[in-house]
Amino acid sequence: MSFPQQSPINIHLPVPAQDVLRLDLNWRETHGTIGNCGGHGVKIEFHDAKNVTVLDGSEYFLREMHFHHPGEHLINGVPFAAELHMVHQSASDDTRLVLGLFLDVCHMDESVAGEEDMADFIQCLESTRRNIPTNPNDWLRPEPHITYRYEGSLTTEPYTENVTWIVFKKPKTIGKHLYRAIFQDTCPHAREVQPLYRRFVLMQHWSSCES
Repeated sequence: MSFPQQSPINIHLPVPAQDVLRLDLNWRETHGTIGNCGGHGVKIEFHDAKNVTVLDGSEYFLREMHFHHPGEHLINGVPFAAELHMVHQSASDDTRLVLGLFLDVCHMDESVAGEEDMADFIQCLESTRRNIPTNPNDWLRPEPHITYRYEGSLTTEPYTENVTWIVFKKPKTIGKHLYRAIFQDTCPHAREVQPLYRRFVLMQHWSSCES
């Protein structure tokens, strides 16, 4: 009997892994195309192969970034304000790698540290331009992280079950200006959490400085 491997999930009681997550991010600034992600935030598609992520020695190309509000994955039953998905396609087959990053929103008027580097990105989101300069490194800074890893699916149609998920425990804080630019007037939209069944979630440490 087979069991579905659908996403998102409630991350609860992950299994600590002894080994360090072998994840290498070979990212630099590129240009993407702005689109709407089914009414729940902006989607940025990449048509080049400039940004490569290597997981356990296998290469994946960054093809898309999109956002959900509220966040789709839960941590011990608790959602975050929003969630960023960095969708990668394998260089050798039809499998995918998705990096999930929780977003918290600072509702103070002060600017959030690091967002000064994203001024052009925010301006493009608020304009009618479709091409947008994007540096994925602005979202995931090189610092030690705790990650959750499991096998699952896309969280939008067709919900294909060929995804390795890496979800970062520590959220990134964004300002309310950037939050509004991403989601504009869209209504909250997140797929409900799916049963884990016989799957397990690994908890691994990762740092971009590690080989």
